[in-house]
Amino acid sequence: MKLTADIRHYRKLGASDSHGYHQLLVAVSGSMELAMQGRENVITTSRGGIVPAECRHDFVVTGDNQSLVIDVGGDPQELAERGLPELDRLFDKASWFAADPALQQLARFAALELPRHPSDSAIAQQLAVTLLLAVQGRPLQDVDRSPLDLAVIDSYIDQHLHEPIRVADLARLVHRSPGHFQALFGQATGQSVLQYLRKRRAELAIRLIESTDRSLADIATATGFAHQSALTHTLRELTGITPGRLRRR
Repeated sequence: MKLTADIRHYRKLGASDSHGYHQLLVAVSGSMELAMQGRENVITTSRGGIVPAECRHDFVVTGDNQSLVIDVGGDPQELAERGLPELDRLFDKASWFAADPALQQLARFAALELPRHPSDSAIAQQLAVTLLLAVQGRPLQDVDRSPLDLAVIDSYIDQHLHEPIRVADLARLVHRSPGHFQALFGQATGQSVLQYLRKRRAELAIRLIESTDRSLADIATATGFAHQSALTHTLRELTGITPGRLRRR
């Protein structure tokens, strides 16, 4: 049976692939955009991917990336004979997994040790089995059921409303590329990222105007508006009411 583990280096690469063996990938440095079944995610040191055999996958690397790659192939009966029948079930579906600190530590150890051995050596195979069993014991997220975690996004926005918030920052937070993130965000909220941010800034500004005596210029700064007139324009556009009238209510 095929069971290998090695560290692969990718640099400014875009490609598509499909092969007759399963694959697990997790970055040990850098990141990689990976799409399976039309759903895209970003492989990082804290997020990995499970690619079943014959699953077409597209990947893009814009910088430098090193990834731990485990290939698993052959008759499932061979896994059973080695006392590892559950490993074949790990690849039932294309999926993502979160690499918690313990799993990251395992991956870092493998990244240091694997370059010293052939990818199909006994130690490489033992490391592969250890990592596969560790992932198998953690929650997986099906590629077909990978919604955005809006609670995580909202929490980040609330903490950073006073400063510029870039689409790339939000996308990185939920392990998506900026383009894919914007598409998913629009589907989930019915709004563009810019519209959503303006509304959240305006909502906070209204609360501050009604509940504090802070100056409008101070509130504009605290809610991420470039200046007081930008705050006034946004509130008038969204609510039909100026900040002054809100304060007098």
